[in-house]
Amino acid sequence: PCQKIFLRSRPLLLTDNSTDKMSAAGNNNNKNSNAPPLPIGELNVLSTSTPKGYQTALNRYDEFVKKQNELFAENGVNTVYPKFNDLTEVYVCGEVLANGSMLSSTPPIAPVLSQFSQYLFEEKKSDGDPLAPLVQVQYLSGVKSVLFKKFKPLAYTGDS
Repeated sequence: PCQKIFLRSRPLLLTDNSTDKMSAAGNNNNKNSNAPPLPIGELNVLSTSTPKGYQTALNRYDEFVKKQNELFAENGVNTVYPKFNDLTEVYVCGEVLANGSMLSSTPPIAPVLSQFSQYLFEEKKSDGDPLAPLVQVQYLSGVKSVLFKKFKPLAYTGDS
C-alpha cells in the first residue's frame, strides 16, 4: 500500500519500504535533537520548536477565553469558558463510553473551537493587520493537536 503525502504541493508516494530506507539511511528529520535514532519504519516529524508552537497556540486560546468571558460578563451572559489547563474530559469530550469512545460524534467543545476560529479570523496584530492565514491554521492545529494528546477519546478510532 502507498500513502500520498503532499510537500509543497508536490505529491510524494511512500511505500512501506521507502520509510524503512529513509530511516535506515539515518535521515532523522529532527537533527537538532539529542534523541536516539528512530526505529526503522518511523519518521520523526516533530521539530524542536513544536512544543513552543503548541504553547503559543494555547496562549492564543487562553487569550480568546479571557476576552470571551469578559464579553459574557459585560452582557450578563451566565457562561464561562475554561482556560486550556482547566478543561476537563467531560467539557471537551462529553460522555465517554466504557470502550473509550465518545457518546456523541460532536464533542461539546466544538462550538467553542468554532468561536475560537472566528476570533482568529477577526483578530488583528499590533500593527492592525490581520493574522496571516497560515498563522491562523497553526494556532488551530496546535490547539487541536494538544487536545487530541490530552483527551484520548477525541482520537478514538475503534477497538483494535
